[in-house]
Amino acid sequence: MHETSIEQYAVRDVPGAARLPVVVIASLIGFFTQSLMGYLGPLYFPAQALPKDAWETWGFYSILAWVIGSPLAGALGNHLGERITWALGLAAYIVGTGIVLFLHGQGLPSLIGLSLAAALIGIAGALIWIGSISMTQAVPPKRRGLANGLMMASMGFGATFAPFAGRALIHVGGHLRGTAGAGPFYLPFLLLIGLTAVSAVLLWGWGQYPRAEKTGPVEHQALSWTEALKVARTPIFLWIILPLSLLSSTLFQATNIYLPYRAGESHIGLIQGATDHGWSALITLGFIMQLVGGLLVGLLAGKRMSIRIAALLLAAFAAFGLGIGFAPSALWLFAACALFEMTRQFVRWLQTGYVSELVPAGVRPTAIGLSVMLSGVGGVGFTFLMRRLQTPNSPAFLTWLPFVVAAAIGGVGVLWLLVVKKPGKEG
Repeated sequence: MHETSIEQYAVRDVPGAARLPVVVIASLIGFFTQSLMGYLGPLYFPAQALPKDAWETWGFYSILAWVIGSPLAGALGNHLGERITWALGLAAYIVGTGIVLFLHGQGLPSLIGLSLAAALIGIAGALIWIGSISMTQAVPPKRRGLANGLMMASMGFGATFAPFAGRALIHVGGHLRGTAGAGPFYLPFLLLIGLTAVSAVLLWGWGQYPRAEKTGPVEHQALSWTEALKVARTPIFLWIILPLSLLSSTLFQATNIYLPYRAGESHIGLIQGATDHGWSALITLGFIMQLVGGLLVGLLAGKRMSIRIAALLLAAFAAFGLGIGFAPSALWLFAACALFEMTRQFVRWLQTGYVSELVPAGVRPTAIGLSVMLSGVGGVGFTFLMRRLQTPNSPAFLTWLPFVVAAAIGGVGVLWLLVVKKPGKEG
């Protein structure tokens, strides 16, 4: 009999293949909740009377934890499987979000709670990201472009609704619990926790197809850590993956941390204290463009593209990041963010899906984990540098400076990729 179903095809060609509809739904939910956190934080922290640099502190500890979580995620992916790694990350995310609900004031307990919550969510983010992107590659080769495109698109689609949903939930929460302090924020945070739990259950129960010859769950074929980590000594890793991941990370971190401060500038005015005056619209536009970028990623995934194309993508990323830093008005900021967020999806894929195409399939989770770890290392170094140069607590704080520094570092990565040759090939 001629087999035509996706399940038969996937199980025959890739034992334990990802159940793509479930992966896409879990990604959509996961990135909705993570984006909801990104929207709520810059509003919630001032409402709870946390210091002005609380969002910068949050970004620093979350990216520091990301560095620790990335190799952990790669190791867990190789030993327990990507599905379990992803689900464990969701569980850690729930705990970190719960701590956020109790933050208040500028005392030591709040600082400790803020740092702990950020660290948990940073580790959770690494487990979720590496588990999900690595699991997305676990499909038949001819479906890899489709899988990557759907994965990236689900991120953008799920995240697109987060800001306006968050704004609406804050409004409803204000009627239920009052508009003072954390009152309006309880409802969106509780929804965030509930949806994250739903995503974890979906993945745990239905995230992968079983083997064709077995009725039970798939047994993950694990390499030893020593064997898997040998990928870090290969020329491909040292000459391409390492500089690409390390030097592109600063631009992610610049927008993740300093975009709210840029949006709060008096001549832009999208955030005023704890009030949204266009912040949700800016974030929503960014996520819509991530959706567009995610769909376009499918055109490159699985095509073994040239390193020179990777360099051009990174150059565009740096240029649009610089545009955010020098936007003279809210309108220009919207335009720069739109282009930046579309390109973000390509650079995310360069650090993960593209990496998976450069290394053997058996070390895919480890290679992606190391790549994401390097991205985190670059982000930690960048944030540490910016915290030494200036503080948001100062009246002289320059909101454009982080974007200039990040673009300059990204430019070094562009130059490197333009001159380096793929080991054994002409790039």
